[in-house]
Amino acid sequence: MKDLPDDQPSVSGGVAGKEKEIVGYLEEAEKLPELPAEVERAGVKPIREEIELPSGLPPGITPAGPAIPVTTQPTGLVKLPLTEEQIQKALHRKIVDSILWLAYWCLRQIKIAHQRIRYGKPESTE
Repeated sequence: MKDLPDDQPSVSGGVAGKEKEIVGYLEEAEKLPELPAEVERAGVKPIREEIELPSGLPPGITPAGPAIPVTTQPTGLVKLPLTEEQIQKALHRKIVDSILWLAYWCLRQIKIAHQRIRYGKPESTE
């Protein structure tokens, strides 16, 4: 047992120990952060308020929070503008490809409409 790190809760504390640990954590989380003097002179004030999530989120989706970085680089394979060769190649594809694309597009529109009906209008469709 002596190999455990110090930040691990003790087993001997039981439920009461866990409750004290949770209450202590909540009290610490409610404190406003200390701002440096230069930040306060710039006009920054700490605001403590609850943030409500939009009601249009489907079940199981939670906000990422500040710990997860936002990707700013494009990850898609589409490169615009298209060259003349690419346009000519696309114009001579089979009609089945166009019908398949239309079917997938229609299914996507149905899924979006279903989400709007079930969960309310989302902020963004993308």
